[in-house]
Amino acid sequence: MTGSDSDKIAKKILFDPVDFKLTVAKHFLHKIPNKIPNKDLEHFLCEVNVETFLFFCSSSVDIVKREINEKFKLFDKENVFYIHGVRKKLSDSGDQKKTKQIIADYFTTPTHAKTTKSGWNAKQSSLWRLQILRNQATHGHILKKTSGGKALSFVYVVREYKKHRKTPYLLKELTKNPKKYFGEIFDDLCEFVKKTRKITAPKIQSQYHKKRIYDFIPD
Repeated sequence: MTGSDSDKIAKKILFDPVDFKLTVAKHFLHKIPNKIPNKDLEHFLCEVNVETFLFFCSSSVDIVKREINEKFKLFDKENVFYIHGVRKKLSDSGDQKKTKQIIADYFTTPTHAKTTKSGWNAKQSSLWRLQILRNQATHGHILKKTSGGKALSFVYVVREYKKHRKTPYLLKELTKNPKKYFGEIFDDLCEFVKKTRKITAPKIQSQYHKKRIYDFIPD
């Protein structure tokens, strides 16, 4: 591929801010190792790549929220609104109902479930995790090893409201493969974007995030 071809592709990506964020997020996802980093430098680089990945993923959600708002005129454009605020504002009919369900399929807060091995029902919480991890990254490092150093531990605070009382619980997850853990979040994010944009139908859309950035842009 020539430099001119790469320049044309880069221009197309820049025209679609969501595709831009997802393309860059995937670029850093591929830099995340599939094994637990042992040496300090490995841990440092993994932390950098994970936090950068989370930033661009989260930014894509912010843009999709704006597209939903532009489609249905839910809030003033100057307001700062959260995804759960968007869901509450959407009606229970037509495309708004469909959009509300799509949000629920990915951003639902986990709940206790005695029938599951983990004790939690978190099937619809992948992008809820994304938001929590992004918030954690703004306040400190998020990659913490277990005491034996054989896995990474992620701790999520879940607050349930019962009888006007907020009860915090801790949802803990372990992984021995950081790339797989974050890759699953990324796949769900791409599905969320795809489903949502079928409804919001922005005029400019590209799909270069489905490829690797160095396939068409020199590293």
